[in-house]
Amino acid sequence: MATKKDIDSFIEDVVETNDVSKELASVAKEYNIKTSQLDFDIQKVRTFQINKETGGEFTELDGGLLKGLDKDDLFAKSNMELKQLYTIRIFPKDDYDDPFRDAVTHLTANDDFTSVAFVIEKGSEIYYRDTILKDAINYINKKKVINFIFINIREGNLKTELEKFLVKKIAILQENEIFKVSSGVKAVQQIDDKLELLYKNKYEDSSKNKHNKVDYSQRGFIIAVNKDETIIRYTKPQKGIEGRDCRGRSLRVLLPKMSNVPDFIISNNIRKIDSEKSIDYIALIDGQVTFKERTYDIEAHVQTGSLSFKGTGSINAGMDRNMEIDVKEGDSAKDALGMGVKVTVSNLNVDGNVGENTEIKAHQVKVNGQTHKTSKIIADDISIEIHKGLAIGDKIDVRRLEAGVIEGEMINIKDAVGGIIRGRDIKIENLYSYVKIYSSKKISINNIHGSENLIVIDLEGYKEGSNEIDETKKLVEESGQRIEFLQRILKEELEEVLEVRKAFTFTNKRIKEFEKHNVEPPKSILAIIEQYQSFLESYKEMKEELSIQKEKHDLYEKKLKELEQAIFDAEIIVKDSWKGYSKIEFRLLNPKRTLEKIMQRDMRDSSFRLAQVMYEDNQFEIVTKSLDEVGSD
Repeated sequence: MATKKDIDSFIEDVVETNDVSKELASVAKEYNIKTSQLDFDIQKVRTFQINKETGGEFTELDGGLLKGLDKDDLFAKSNMELKQLYTIRIFPKDDYDDPFRDAVTHLTANDDFTSVAFVIEKGSEIYYRDTILKDAINYINKKKVINFIFINIREGNLKTELEKFLVKKIAILQENEIFKVSSGVKAVQQIDDKLELLYKNKYEDSSKNKHNKVDYSQRGFIIAVNKDETIIRYTKPQKGIEGRDCRGRSLRVLLPKMSNVPDFIISNNIRKIDSEKSIDYIALIDGQVTFKERTYDIEAHVQTGSLSFKGTGSINAGMDRNMEIDVKEGDSAKDALGMGVKVTVSNLNVDGNVGENTEIKAHQVKVNGQTHKTSKIIADDISIEIHKGLAIGDKIDVRRLEAGVIEGEMINIKDAVGGIIRGRDIKIENLYSYVKIYSSKKISINNIHGSENLIVIDLEGYKEGSNEIDETKKLVEESGQRIEFLQRILKEELEEVLEVRKAFTFTNKRIKEFEKHNVEPPKSILAIIEQYQSFLESYKEMKEELSIQKEKHDLYEKKLKELEQAIFDAEIIVKDSWKGYSKIEFRLLNPKRTLEKIMQRDMRDSSFRLAQVMYEDNQFEIVTKSLDEVGSD
């Protein structure tokens, strides 16, 4: 058995190797010591390459060929293999000769090892000497070769950055210092071909709730798109580009897959745009995307059978698209829009009934059937055959109202058989019993067939929620509060303003004296002038705002008064004699008061308006005309 050598008889060893760690371990074993007790110097570095396609031996690179490796395309050439050999001198470690002996340092790299950095951690102590730059480079290079990282190539501005840092001679670091010491070339991965149905992806994303869970009421029975929207995209296969890491290892890429080449046909409603990397299919009209017999098309007018929560789910085609949906149910015992279905579309035509808890939002809705009492329709223009639910819109036409609720601007009803009507201008052909009517402008009734009706002129209550009067009242209140605030602040600061104006004038004169003698004024005086000026400008801005707020307040009050007085222009016209008990009300806003008139059977009062009693303040009366008088007008 060979005798172990003693460290005291250590003979320095010079070797050429591509594995420095292995050589250090071998020497440490020979002398029965730890590798941490050894140190080494790099005396020579040799870089070799071999062309794998042509075979042959490794060729040593020097001069321009070695410098050429700094170019990404040459360094990352896929048919080339690189290696480095290091001539090192191994000797016992002397900690006192190491300027980084009290520093915590390490190398760090990204995932693909194409970027390596040297880190000196916060709190590290560095001992400076004349050779510190050379020592630092040697220190980093030794760490690199132990970790099989190439040296002397692709180091960027390492030397310059180190020099900038070391010249500061920071003894103890207050923060981490990081230096990029090596850079490889990242591989550009291949792109497999891909066919994306973007219109479906967009729909699926929109059908998720705020918790990113799928809303199963949205089944995609109709998926609508906008004009000029990209609905399908084919991404062409693209070759990758191989890279190389900081250890010289080639980073491979695969050949791209091509398995999704489009084999469908498109209609004249879709445009195809072919570019270098993709093919886009773009909608030329608003509508629903369809796919039949290998052909993609877009339909602006969709005809379908009944919609049900279980079968089709809800429909969200959007109100911003010029799209029309016709829903038809031939069986009168079934609903065309089933229970719980929600439909949002520009135009909707329903040939059949609207079921329980349905919701419709559109610009235009036509229902050739009846609505359930729990249904809800919100649209600009609404036409309903028999209405029992809630309808909110601008223009609403109903053939028969049966205990439903209508809220709109212009309302036209043929037969009102119970229910609530809130509107601005309301016309009723035949009024039956138990109907509540609220209007802010005009109510016109041609024929009365029942009793127990309430007919009201009310500027506030003709529609649920906020209205123009509420909004104007709020503006009056807010502008009044702002005026009060500004007046209080301006009054409080008036005395200070007067003092500042005096000081400003005096200081300004001093500055002019300096300027007169071509002497630059002291910065302290200029700062004071700037403060005075800022204060005075702020005060001036508040005065200007006060003036504007007063003008606004006057306008809001004038508008509110006009709105409150509008009740005197409102009118109820009945072109038939009364058939029983009903009540007519005029609800004033200022003063807050309700005037009413009870109508009995065979009464012939036909026109009803509100008027102020002559020569009496805040006294009002309902002025009427008879059927004979109205007929003679």
